Amino acid sequence: MKRTIAEHDNGRTGNWLIKGIHLIDGRRGLDEKDVDLLVAGGVIQRIAARIDPSVAGVCEDVVTVDGGGLWLWPGLIDGHVHFREPGFEHKETFR
Repeated sequence: MKRTIAEHDNGRTGNWLIKGIHLIDGRRGLDEKDVDLLVAGGVIQRIAARIDPSVAGVCEDVVTVDGGGLWLWPGLIDGHVHFREPGFEHKETFR
């Protein structure tokens, strides 16, 4: 099971079309379900209800990924971590 966009792309292009995501952007007041996200050269280029990769203007060598209802929260950082140090290193799964 591929868990990251980079695994789908295998480091080739940095051009991805992620389809069907749920976008939350508190700064812009967005809460949009089932939208597509176009990334070109590792930079977000377009967010729209439907992006057709065959339409002119969409970057070449785009890797299409089914977002399958996954969530995109720009700027969200999950700060909940357990380094288990000092003293519980034997419980740590991060190596």
